[in-house]
Amino acid sequence: MASISLQYRPQDFLDAWRLQLRHNTFMRVSRFWPLALLALSGLASWTTFRDDGLLAGVLAALPMALLSGLLLGLNVLSDRVLLPRRAKRFVTQQKSIQGDILIAWDGEGLTFKAAKGQSTTAWGDYFKWLENDVVLVAFQSENMLNILPKRSLSPDQVTEIRDYLAAAIGPAGKRRK
Repeated sequence: MASISLQYRPQDFLDAWRLQLRHNTFMRVSRFWPLALLALSGLASWTTFRDDGLLAGVLAALPMALLSGLLLGLNVLSDRVLLPRRAKRFVTQQKSIQGDILIAWDGEGLTFKAAKGQSTTAWGDYFKWLENDVVLVAFQSENMLNILPKRSLSPDQVTEIRDYLAAAIGPAGKRRK
């Protein structure tokens, strides 16, 4: 049984949540809307400008451009301010993840041990998994996830965990078979 010991940081949860949101269909669409609205306002502005002049073209584009700017601002506020605050608050409030955490794995599953308790989840019980260059996330459900920060894992350990997850669930991003 391989294992590592670590202390979670707010950045670990922030990285995991950002990865989760990047793969969420609603969030992908909501991040696309400001650009779509900007394109539509440009098109409306161009046709109005062509037919009625500069002032009419600017006035036609203004509402869509303002809405697009508002949506873009909300996306930036959420990603750069609200989500980092949430991660800090989560780590501060969640006593069970404070202190040293031992993460162990073998062919059966993944085990998390802390001073407050322990849990083991079989590889096949995970719903899906995702990874990027800083974190590997195994989902027990859409909202219950186990975070494995790659800063604490060797490349061989990452490969081993990835292989277990891929064998039990399938490729990253796909839901359980």
